[in-house]
Amino acid sequence: EEAAAPPPRPVQTAVAPAPPPPPAVTPIKQLMSEYRIDPRIVLLEDQAPDNNDDRIAVLEFFDAFARGDAGDVGGMLPLIDRVELEALESEGEWSETVAGIQEISLQTGQGPFGDKLALAIFEVADGFQPQLWSYTSGSGGAIFEAQPTPPGIIDQLSGDDWIARWIEINEEEMRLANKPDETFEFEPVAIDNTASGGG
Repeated sequence: EEAAAPPPRPVQTAVAPAPPPPPAVTPIKQLMSEYRIDPRIVLLEDQAPDNNDDRIAVLEFFDAFARGDAGDVGGMLPLIDRVELEALESEGEWSETVAGIQEISLQTGQGPFGDKLALAIFEVADGFQPQLWSYTSGSGGAIFEAQPTPPGIIDQLSGDDWIARWIEINEEEMRLANKPDETFEFEPVAIDNTASGGG
């Protein structure tokens, strides 16, 4: 009698390893304690960046404002803004401005091209002063660049996403600025080509 055929060997399929978990994000409260951030800085978890590098950069930048440290602020500004800051400092306006800061409320998000943005609402003695910043962060440090501020912007911010609203208002201001002041309509003029004769 013929021997029974051996059972087929099970086919082993390679299983792709699971992707590594995303790096843990440190809570804002813990980062503020670790980096000794001024308590006047307010950044809620749902308004904070999704990674530690950006969280630390945003906290440290506005902490320098709260402490009135022009050197630290200037170290995170592009050259043009740094020159303006130095002028304010030499004229004594910088110290007057930061002395009245009572609170800095922050929101972060992204622009239409994926650029990282931070909106700061400075609460001072005479009201609220908003400013939107774009920023980059990395091993070489962070750079913050102030964005255009439409007039009366604080009274126009509404809804859940103030950064998106700010961008929308800015775009509308740009459209109005580029719009011609008047529209001219040209009407064809009849030209008499007949020459008048002389006697």
